[in-house]
Amino acid sequence: MNIARLIIVGHDLMRLVEEVQARLEKHYVVVHDPVVVLVAEQYYFRNNSTLQSTLVFAFEDRASCMVEIISGGGAAGVLNLTFGAEQDRNLTIVEMIRQLCASNQWIITDELWS
Repeated sequence: MNIARLIIVGHDLMRLVEEVQARLEKHYVVVHDPVVVLVAEQYYFRNNSTLQSTLVFAFEDRASCMVEIISGGGAAGVLNLTFGAEQDRNLTIVEMIRQLCASNQWIITDELWS
């Protein structure tokens, strides 16, 4: 399992959820204001497994949001190897969010990986 956490500030951050949702295939969304949970799947050929990513958008208000990205389940085989699939997926999602922030004048004030 790989986890990334971003703190984002800016105007009308609810659009961030819509923008991310539009860029992820095979997804499911649950909205329970002020939290939005987005679950997405991605198939990884290199280890023949399906990886699930859960994105939790916790809104302090319309201008401040913590995004947690949890990717897991990408392991395969007897040795349960991920071949870096979980970290790769999180890096892809974080880079997508960075680009969305840059194009919408939102600012990532903190970033934590674990």
